[in-house]
Amino acid sequence: VAGDNWRFKGYLPYHRNKMLDRDRDTEYRTAAGAITGQELLFDLDYDDRSPSVLVILDHNLTSGAEIRLQSGTGKFFTTPLDDYIVPWQSKRLLYFIGLPLRAARYWKIQFNDAGNPDGYLRMSEVFLGEYTRLSRAFELGDIRGKQRVGQRDRLLSGKFYGAMNSVLRVFDLSWVRLNQTDRDKLVVVFDNLNDLTNRQALPVFFSPMDTDLSQIYLCEWSDQQVVANSETDSPERYSVPVR
Repeated sequence: VAGDNWRFKGYLPYHRNKMLDRDRDTEYRTAAGAITGQELLFDLDYDDRSPSVLVILDHNLTSGAEIRLQSGTGKFFTTPLDDYIVPWQSKRLLYFIGLPLRAARYWKIQFNDAGNPDGYLRMSEVFLGEYTRLSRAFELGDIRGKQRVGQRDRLLSGKFYGAMNSVLRVFDLSWVRLNQTDRDKLVVVFDNLNDLTNRQALPVFFSPMDTDLSQIYLCEWSDQQVVANSETDSPERYSVPVR
């Protein structure tokens, strides 16, 4: 009918923004055949940024891939200030950036994987930033389980029925006898996961043991508060549970 309005929306299903949407069910994917000479450019807004960790989740890079992390001056720099060769890890990559580390606004990751049988490169989440490591590990009595996520109802007959969406890994941890510095680090992490501007609870990348870099998870700190209890026999030490 004359006067009708129609609106259409077009989007790329595997756009680069998929790497930053905090949803591991979506992914970035290069075009077919684009498995060499691929770059991801990071603009960290300020010249004094010194990221200390790189995380790439759910990638299809093969063991023959060359992965480089570089920093430089100018958005399209060709001469890097720093040039790191990132060791390959299957499916999930966790890399602690070593020294020398100069502050820079612009960073890029380069991928060359000529032998990739898929014919394209993909990944779900990429993080370039800072990490927090405590001086003490959590106690050995931690609980690591799995939790079913979904909705379950019950009929009048008593029969249960429902739908299952997923099965999650659950880490129920407790750091004990922490000093005040470590306690404050955990409080800062908790604060940073609360985006009050956009009213969102942000996820956190978590590695149970930094000696096993294949263990890296995208998690939700599910507790709605952070609690630090003073130890009974040592008030200057603290216990902090995290789920």
